[in-house]
Amino acid sequence: MQGVKSANSELFKDFYNEAKMEKNKIKSNLYFFTCPKFIEGPVNGHSAFYDYGYRLCSRFWGKGYATEAGKAAFNYCVETMNLKEVYAMADINNTASRNVLEKTGFIFDKTFPYDGSFLWIRGQPITWYEWKAENNAG
Repeated sequence: MQGVKSANSELFKDFYNEAKMEKNKIKSNLYFFTCPKFIEGPVNGHSAFYDYGYRLCSRFWGKGYATEAGKAAFNYCVETMNLKEVYAMADINNTASRNVLEKTGFIFDKTFPYDGSFLWIRGQPITWYEWKAENNAG
């Protein structure tokens, strides 16, 4: 959580503290994270890129936490890390994750058969999103 400033930090802080308290009750011990991960590749014809990802324990779904924290983390990627391009992937059937990406500022680019080794089964259709500074210059 260091280095990430949220527009609604009290809401995020409450969520984070509640998740920490529930740590031993949730089997996966995975509550929330959002971050850019450097991918050496190749995935979808791309190599050496930042993949924006997040995970959220299901008991917190539908409360706006992913969008709130996602926007703050994305701002960190752009403003602090000074990234000029960031990509993201979501399961084709995960409408909620796709909505979070779009609310965060990503643009849907295409669907592709997943060719990487992270999370999804190879060949499964995955949505590809991108954000490029050149397309968002004021």
